[in-house]
Amino acid sequence: MRSGLVAAAVALLSLVVASSAEGLPNVVLEAMAHGKTVIATPVGGIPTVIEDGKTGLLVPVRDTAALSAAIERALGDPELRRRLGRAARKRVEGYCSWNRVTDSTLAVYASAVPEAARETGVRPAVRPAVI
Repeated sequence: MRSGLVAAAVALLSLVVASSAEGLPNVVLEAMAHGKTVIATPVGGIPTVIEDGKTGLLVPVRDTAALSAAIERALGDPELRRRLGRAARKRVEGYCSWNRVTDSTLAVYASAVPEAARETGVRPAVRPAVI
């Protein structure tokens, strides 16, 4: 019974990603955007959005004791969950906004083909409107 309650609480309050290899999982970004506490391993792109103790909790890969301790810490401290959730949402809003992604993409294109843009007179793409 207790393990079922713990699993339900984790599902409602937090996201746990205990992978040994990842890119940057959308589920992490989505949980952060919803203000959930994310507990994850620092693999792939995860550390680019989760700063341990500030925007989520990071635990070493394959360290079940640390994972368990982080889950218990998050479940036992509502203020920690609120603080991490707010900071996570703010981080994702800045990191993944359409304006930032568009600006970053255009900067890559401009650096990759600046001569072609000058020779053809092609103007930079117009940023799409956010609805």
